[in-house]
Amino acid sequence: FAVQAWDGMRALDEALQKTNGDTSDKAKLIAALEAVKFNSPRGAFEFDKDTHNVIQDMYIREVKTVNGQAVNTISDKIGRVTDPGK
Repeated sequence: FAVQAWDGMRALDEALQKTNGDTSDKAKLIAALEAVKFNSPRGAFEFDKDTHNVIQDMYIREVKTVNGQAVNTISDKIGRVTDPGK
């Protein structure tokens, strides 16, 4: 969950830079958050403007034994996905 916290704080930081730190105008802050796009440790990051959910790369992961150790590996990349719910 650490990278999710990093993404959240990065998104907030970028939005606050666009509003010069002013949070009094909620519509302006929301618009600034909707416009945020950056490269995260987990891939390209942005918000879906309709649902405000994160659009992100999704991966299929598999635990394999490598040198006698259980290792979490990426077996497939689904691509950019957003949660269809609102």
